[in-house]
Amino acid sequence: MAHAGSAAAPVKVSAAGLTVLTEPEAPSLDIVFVHGFTGHPERTWTSPSVAATSSATSTSSTDERPSKFRRILGPRKSSAQQLSGPTGVYWPHALLPQTLPDARVLTYGYDTNVRHAFVGPVSKNSLYDHAGDFLVSLEAERRADPQRRLILVAHSLGGLLVKEMLRRSRGYEKQPDFRTVFESTVGIIFFGTPHQGADPRTLAHHVVISLAKAVGFRVNEQVMEALFPAAEYLKQLRDEFNHMIDERGWIIHSFQEQYALPGLFGKKVVEDDSSCIWNSAAEIVQHIGSNHKDMCRFPGLQDLEYRKPNAGHLGMPVAIAKA
Repeated sequence: MAHAGSAAAPVKVSAAGLTVLTEPEAPSLDIVFVHGFTGHPERTWTSPSVAATSSATSTSSTDERPSKFRRILGPRKSSAQQLSGPTGVYWPHALLPQTLPDARVLTYGYDTNVRHAFVGPVSKNSLYDHAGDFLVSLEAERRADPQRRLILVAHSLGGLLVKEMLRRSRGYEKQPDFRTVFESTVGIIFFGTPHQGADPRTLAHHVVISLAKAVGFRVNEQVMEALFPAAEYLKQLRDEFNHMIDERGWIIHSFQEQYALPGLFGKKVVEDDSSCIWNSAAEIVQHIGSNHKDMCRFPGLQDLEYRKPNAGHLGMPVAIAKA
């Protein structure tokens, strides 16, 4: 587990496990960010600057010809496990502490990525395995104050990982150290999470699986299968999660992508009927004016789209305090 220091210090995010981004002297709240499929604990949440975009374009022209697969999934991961902050606005580190100065902010990384055959083997862990690892890491990191309120922020598949982690935590009735994670959670913010499964009739599955294999990339089939609505796993997780919401009185904020990704012929990666939990008593649903990949990247405090999740972060602890 890595520590990044104060909000003003340069951030160095670990590709795997928890990284503490900011830690005030007496935090009253933990906010943990969880990326999605093919995501990264830093890049997923970073809005690139104009200079970074220009540099990436220049690099691609000399290093390799950009492909449709690369444009959709983003740049290939570095082989290094510790990655310096990219040029751009990493808002969990740069923006969030300005509006929630008493919150400790963390980010979690795990390997569900596709990668080229020459890079090495892809993780064989299932979503269930990743959720167990996440719970163990989170419990260990919170031992100094296990009762501290917890908000979880997840993009795409990361939302399923969060739900499974909470289900695991809830089941530890005879191990209070692990159950406390479930009991301390006050709310969850989802960005484009396929609660009902990503529609297999879209090209999302075809692009990631077929094209990946065609160009020599390896794919974690277990993780991909978790995205489909026919999966019994998703149905059970959806039902149990709604019971957990009612049991704990969680506040849920679900953000939906407004635009399709290029190459998907006008179809969203996660359609609106899938990216919400259909619990009107507990859930706030809003659109983010972006596509699935960029919907959780914000350039500044005054960005109109950033104000939406920022209001969610601010509102959750206030609502719980008044309850």
